Amino acid sequence: MPHGDDGWRIRRTSADLDRLGETESVFALANGWLGWRGTLDEGEPCGMPGSYLNGFHEQHELTYPESGYGFPERSDTVISAPNAALIRLWVDDEPLDLGTGTIRRHHQELDLRAGVVASLAGAWLVVAQGFGGLRDDRGVLAFEPRLPRPITRLAFHLRRHGHRLRVTLTGRQARYELPDAGPGDAVELWHHGEQLRVTGDGPVTRPMPPVPDPGPEPQAPPGRRPARRAQEAAGGDD
Repeated sequence: MPHGDDGWRIRRTSADLDRLGETESVFALANGWLGWRGTLDEGEPCGMPGSYLNGFHEQHELTYPESGYGFPERSDTVISAPNAALIRLWVDDEPLDLGTGTIRRHHQELDLRAGVVASLAGAWLVVAQGFGGLRDDRGVLAFEPRLPRPITRLAFHLRRHGHRLRVTLTGRQARYELPDAGPGDAVELWHHGEQLRVTGDGPVTRPMPPVPDPGPEPQAPPGRRPARRAQEAAGGDD
């Protein structure tokens, strides 16, 4: 069962596949714009997956044997949108399936104060695949790193052909190095379409393109704009 930590955190350190529905409800998270049930990062197995967008719903006409004042004419039903956060992992052309494999370590945590759900796999994949742009397509290791303006430095490691590859992103540059390798060791990778060979002789540095302009902030449907937390605390409106 989940347990509390300093009154704000809920953790689960074992994957009970027979109680996935309960876990997904406990670790569900939403901010008024979008929300997810607390499914496993790998997607399956799951109890009842759900990803929800503000204003994304179905409408059904309601009929009655007799009409009456104040009877609603239609009903709104929230429906699940396509899950854009789903992660699929493959090992030697075999999909990672927690239902058939052996789970050696599991950690899932909900921080109610910060409004964040984290897991061992999810946190690393957000950094490596998200900001680092990591892709591994049939043995070809490729990176397309970009850092949004508030983040000035980011670093992560991964194992490649027995070597520890360290990736460091700072400002507009990406640095690749093998800190534990000898002069004859090497790892080949791609950086924004350019093929690189990283050896134990020293790091390889390449520039990073800026993050594209995301455009204007999306607007909520009329009457469905969520209140800001700071305004809720102060009792104000926007």
